[in-house]
Amino acid sequence: MDSAWIAVVSALGASTLTFIGSLVTNIQKSRSDAKKDKENREWSLEDAERTEKKNKLESEFNIYNEFLRAVGELHYVREDQVGYYLFDLEQYRINVRPILFVKLHLLPYGIIEKIRGLDVASQKEELYESPEDWRDDLSIMFNTLVIEIEQQYQRIQ
Repeated sequence: MDSAWIAVVSALGASTLTFIGSLVTNIQKSRSDAKKDKENREWSLEDAERTEKKNKLESEFNIYNEFLRAVGELHYVREDQVGYYLFDLEQYRINVRPILFVKLHLLPYGIIEKIRGLDVASQKEELYESPEDWRDDLSIMFNTLVIEIEQQYQRIQ
C-alpha cells in the first residue's frame, strides 16, 4: 500500500505542478496580449488622429488655393485718381465669399475673424463719412485677409 500512496501523491504533485505552471503561463500570456492590444489601440488612435489632421489641413489649403485663384483672376482692389482704394464688393460676394464659407469651420479662428470683419464692415456703409472711405477700409481689410492667407503657407514649410 505504501507504493500505491507514493504513486498517488506523485501523480497529484505532478498534476498540481503542471496545473500551476499552465496557470502562470496563461496569466503571463494574457498580460502580454493585453499589453500588445493596448499598444495597437494607441497606435490606431494616433494613426487616426494623424490622418484626420492631414485631411483637415488638406481641406484648409484647398480653400486657400481656391481663394488665391479667385483673387488672381480679378482685381478686387483698385486705386482711384485721388489715392483711395476701391473694393469691388459685388465681385467679392459672387466669386470669393462662397469659397471661404463652404468650409469656414476648417479655417483658423484668426482668418475667420478677418472674413467676418469684412462681412460686418461691408454692411456698415452708413457709418462712414463717404463711400470712398468705406471702400478704402474694405480694401484694407481684404488685403489684410489675402496677406494672412498667404502667410498660412509658411506654416507648412
